[in-house]
Amino acid sequence: MTQVWLGTAGWSYFPDWVGSFYPEGTGQGDALSRYIEAFRFVEIDSTFYAAPALTTIERWAKIMPAMFRVSCKVPKALVQDTALRVPEVPFAHFTRSITDGLGERLATFVVQMPPGFIRSPVNESALRSFLQTWAARVPLAIELRHRSWHVAAVDVALRTHDVTWVSNDLHDVPDLDRAAHDTSGRVAYLRLIGRHDGLSKDRIQRPQPEGLAFWRDHIAALAERRVDKVFVVVNNHYEGHAPATLRTLGAELATVAGLEVMASSGWPNGQVSLF
Repeated sequence: MTQVWLGTAGWSYFPDWVGSFYPEGTGQGDALSRYIEAFRFVEIDSTFYAAPALTTIERWAKIMPAMFRVSCKVPKALVQDTALRVPEVPFAHFTRSITDGLGERLATFVVQMPPGFIRSPVNESALRSFLQTWAARVPLAIELRHRSWHVAAVDVALRTHDVTWVSNDLHDVPDLDRAAHDTSGRVAYLRLIGRHDGLSKDRIQRPQPEGLAFWRDHIAALAERRVDKVFVVVNNHYEGHAPATLRTLGAELATVAGLEVMASSGWPNGQVSLF
């Protein structure tokens, strides 16, 4: 069975998620505890902007059950600002803090590169050096948004080091580009991001039935290829309210043979179960 882990890009969306997802009266200090009642996976987006304090990581670990899974974005200062010429000591410190704190809950580190990071001899050399140095030490998934990276040689480099290609569903990405490249036989990582244009985060405002059908079928194809795990991250901007999008996608995936949907009810306290 292919495990499909469903989660959102963070859990602290206030006040939009209060009432629409979290029960009335939920405070930010209670959000993670309520989130894990609904889902069993989350992508921590806040680490992209700053590395968390050790006490913060320890607090997360105390709240998260052993079967919960987390992906953690690498700080922008370590990867984007350096054009992937990663300073070893800060990168090692960041990854070690996360792995020591979260243990087996950690699914992967996500390296997000900007659209302006194009494939050139210099940048490809930086990528290969990064993979050579770090892929054997920590689990990695890398997001290369510029289309110049969509070539077989890059797929081979990632596959050689068992690094997952992050597939992104942005508003202007054709189907051929957004489908995940086969760079890891074990793990696929999908991010449903959408268009950042000022939607509120409390309800579905831009339904994406064709997009969800595309990913349902793509995940089914990954199961046929016997990929072990598929991590699916949904951003609020995709349809307007990530928890509702995940409930819809989870219900569709539950009908696909060969998949084990790793999610709880999709609601805090398990008020409604759609999976």
